[in-house]
Amino acid sequence: MLRKMLKRAFAFLLCCSFFIVNPHFSFLGAIYTYALPSSVSVKGTSVNVRSGPGTSYRILGTVSLGFRLVPLDMQNDVSSNGKKWYKFNYNGQNAYIRSDFTKEAANYVYDAQFEADLSMKGFPESYKVGLRDLHANYPNWIFTLHRTRLDFNYVLNNELIGTRTLVNATSISSYKSTDEGKYDWVNSKWPTFDGNAWVAASREVTAAYLDPRNFLYDPYVFQFEHHTFNANIHSIAGIKEMVKGTFLDANVTTEGLTSNLNSFNGNIIYPGTELVPWDPNIPVIPILMNDKESDGLVTGFSNVYYSPSIEQLGPAAGLPIQNNTGQESVINSSQYSSGQDVEESYQYSYMPKGTYSYAELIYDACRQVNCNPYCIVSMILQEQGKNGSDSVSGTNKKFKGYYNFGNINAFASSDMTAIENGLKYASQSGSYNRPWNSKEKGIYGLCDFYANSYVRGGQDTFYLKKWNVQGDNLFKHQYMTNVAGAAAEGQILGNAYDEIVLQMPHEFKIPIYNNMPETACPIPTKDGSPNNKLKSLAVANYILTPTFNPDVSDYSIMLNADTNSVFINAEAYDTRAAVGGIGNILTTTSYTVATIYCVAENKDIRQYNISFYKPGAENVQVNPATLSPQILIPTNAGIIIGSQNNYIDSNGPGGRLINTGDAQVLIGKGPGE
Repeated sequence: MLRKMLKRAFAFLLCCSFFIVNPHFSFLGAIYTYALPSSVSVKGTSVNVRSGPGTSYRILGTVSLGFRLVPLDMQNDVSSNGKKWYKFNYNGQNAYIRSDFTKEAANYVYDAQFEADLSMKGFPESYKVGLRDLHANYPNWIFTLHRTRLDFNYVLNNELIGTRTLVNATSISSYKSTDEGKYDWVNSKWPTFDGNAWVAASREVTAAYLDPRNFLYDPYVFQFEHHTFNANIHSIAGIKEMVKGTFLDANVTTEGLTSNLNSFNGNIIYPGTELVPWDPNIPVIPILMNDKESDGLVTGFSNVYYSPSIEQLGPAAGLPIQNNTGQESVINSSQYSSGQDVEESYQYSYMPKGTYSYAELIYDACRQVNCNPYCIVSMILQEQGKNGSDSVSGTNKKFKGYYNFGNINAFASSDMTAIENGLKYASQSGSYNRPWNSKEKGIYGLCDFYANSYVRGGQDTFYLKKWNVQGDNLFKHQYMTNVAGAAAEGQILGNAYDEIVLQMPHEFKIPIYNNMPETACPIPTKDGSPNNKLKSLAVANYILTPTFNPDVSDYSIMLNADTNSVFINAEAYDTRAAVGGIGNILTTTSYTVATIYCVAENKDIRQYNISFYKPGAENVQVNPATLSPQILIPTNAGIIIGSQNNYIDSNGPGGRLINTGDAQVLIGKGPGE
């Protein structure tokens, strides 16, 4: 009996000790709390800091790449979407940040050799923040500076020409261009390109994706990795992990095709190597994909150049990346230049007759043409989506039995869809062992095409494939127009590596430009219509000089000597815009300037100035921009524009004198607000 009591007492004490050493367990519903890291760092730019654990809470500010914080607590998103938020101290107040936009901070210990290497190569300080963090986690990585010797704004201006850079039509408004020909001010709409899926990208979002400093963190840094084959890193097992759950997670039956150029007794010829026999049983390094996901701070872009709509999941930290849904839409088709293609194929042989996985075919083709197979997988999934498209179905009505895994030469024309033009290219005899009339030939042909046309030509990273800032064919021969394409493909590639492979040496070629902004270009966050143009502007009983034009801001009117007030009327093109400065305006002095404001839904302001003269003041030369302390705004305008409410009352009824310097905008609810 005593023994039984002692056993029970011991069991009770053991149970108590469990709860003492395991404070994350609770009897109440068996609730588990989360072990907090000692510190975390932000892994992107313009990450919102909010007043509560959810996107419905007020934004307190933004933080950028490398910002460190000490988590005080972790809480579930109030919308029950499965996201977690870190609570931390931000400028003396409690604040929250999405946990998946951070990572456990690496404790970078000063490494004199690494610092000397960065300085010797010429990396500026604005790059070193991200590179130090990467070095702390992956000390074997090698960072090579690609000095483009091009001015950043020169490159940006060229990448904005025509339709070189596009975004999905469903993106927030600040990602979309309002440049001439790229926005319809009259109807407040963006013209689409290649069907209804794409519109021109804004300068701000293009600058953010062009700026390499926004992507110096895992996994997006892999858009800068070299695209050559490395048998110590790349493996069939790794490819299989990448394609798991996609249309590439399948087998292909081959017919034992004759090699395109050279083969010897079933052995495979590799560029720059001796003959190596094919052995599918060669041991490989197992690679596991990391499960990294994100949501709604990013918006749904889709498509890269030639691609149906897919969206690649990933914590973009405010930088929008595709989400991989595999859904299909019209393919984007900006000008495709094949002028730099190398019109000769690598020497390679096809697989013997049999059944092979896609992973085996891709691995075999890439090791023969000296191309990174994980890059090829990333491209195919970015182009075709998770479930594939008609480009790889083999059942297209016009081009049955043909395959174009890279959507090469796919562009919409008056008589054919983008997919049909891509399959037409695949069906023709020519370079890269066309026609691609089998899945095997389609895979080998894509690898051959990419190795010859891009890797060998210097466009040997995803970044350079999207932004061609090297060689003598600048800004042309760019594989995609999707502004986020390189980042999305880099993310897929980075997620292909497990921790073992990540700790191996990887070389990254990171571009730098002349005259870059001091800090990384932020991603724009505004949404809502940007239309702040007036449709009409008139003064009762008077005619504006010059005649009103929505793009002209300054006008004048000669008043009668006894006119002490005028009535201004104005109407915006967009009904969502607010118009201020209209109504009765006092003109008791010899010279008066009235400013009319049109405030877009996204809070962008456009101002129009009307200078009123009376006889004797005709020769007054005044720049309205210098008169901001004396701009008359009627109290019934429903708008106050000022710097922290820095305004003074006017000397008479009907108006306010306000400071219109760079200021906050408050749209009132009614007269006198």
